[in-house]
Amino acid sequence: MRLPTFHPSLALLVIAAGLAACTGGPVSTPVAGTPALPAVGPGTPPPAPQVAGTAPSGNLCLETVTIQARKATPDKLTMKAPCRVLFTNRDPEPIQLQGPGFVLPEMNKDDSWVQTFATPGTYEWMDVKSDIKGTLILTP
Repeated sequence: MRLPTFHPSLALLVIAAGLAACTGGPVSTPVAGTPALPAVGPGTPPPAPQVAGTAPSGNLCLETVTIQARKATPDKLTMKAPCRVLFTNRDPEPIQLQGPGFVLPEMNKDDSWVQTFATPGTYEWMDVKSDIKGTLILTP
């Protein structure tokens, strides 16, 4: 009988998702690369993610961060909580962003991911493979 293979990155993602759900922290929603959810395209709004502890709402703000030429634009955002951030990778190299309470899956060129931030505070995030980084400031 063969035992299942342990995948540390998957375990970390599951733990991060569980912690976010328990603490009311960030909630991730895939936009591209996952067949269960529609990809973001021209004229197609990203799906409304559910913020921990609330019903889904189309009234959350939506900010955009684009990774291109190995930098984030903008690299600093200030917004009112709760808010969604659409991260998009325009670089040919894959990226994987992480910050306090969240780890996004690896994104290839032209992949996007919506991350919901529910709790006011400062979120300094970075790519685990490079020096790409940014800061999100959520006000009450």
